[in-house]
Amino acid sequence: MSSGLAQQRTSLAWTRSALAILAIGAALVKAAWEARAPVLVAASAAVLLVLAGLVWWAGEREDRRRRTGTGPAAARASRPLLLLLPVASVISALMALAVALSTGH
Repeated sequence: MSSGLAQQRTSLAWTRSALAILAIGAALVKAAWEARAPVLVAASAAVLLVLAGLVWWAGEREDRRRRTGTGPAAARASRPLLLLLPVASVISALMALAVALSTGH
């Protein structure tokens, strides 16, 4: 398998992760909106938009680093980037819990 295809799959995975966070955000905003909880609408939208943007940006940054770097260090993801997705997942889950608890779902 070619290294170029692996890099393309990795880039697409970061994009899919950002889109998944946006989809979770849209569902949370809708639930909070229907429950007439404007603070949660704003908080959910802001936090999850920032997270999705951060995940997308990190993926683009990592892709650029891999394309311009050489050697084994360029092939490995940096440690902070590896922590970004689990942290974003936990924050998304906590936002979902907050919306669920406050709206009675």
